[in-house]
Amino acid sequence: DLDVDGEVEFALLSPFHGNQFDIFKKIDGEYKSVFQYSKQLDFYHAIFADTFNGVPSVVIGARKEDMDLFLVQYDHNAHKFRSHLIDTAVGPSNVRIVHTDDGDIIMSANRQIGQAAIYR
Repeated sequence: DLDVDGEVEFALLSPFHGNQFDIFKKIDGEYKSVFQYSKQLDFYHAIFADTFNGVPSVVIGARKEDMDLFLVQYDHNAHKFRSHLIDTAVGPSNVRIVHTDDGDIIMSANRQIGQAAIYR
């Protein structure tokens, strides 16, 4: 429930390992896209949903083209979803949000550049 309204949204990479990332929300009984990442990147691969610093979030990465790693959260003041670029040209294959005593971190297996990275 990314916007904390009691209704679960779905984060979707399409087609499988495709070039589009959307968040779908049930509106009038049907799931409709309410957010689409500003770029179509080939080979979306990494995706993980959890809270990041207490805010419901989805972390997503693509392994081709710009190879972005980004976070999506709901902006309650603007009443819309926003993406936040974490890194580019890294090509993550797996990501995870980890809660530590020192704060939350994002771990990413940046496969395309042979790197394991931690983002704060």
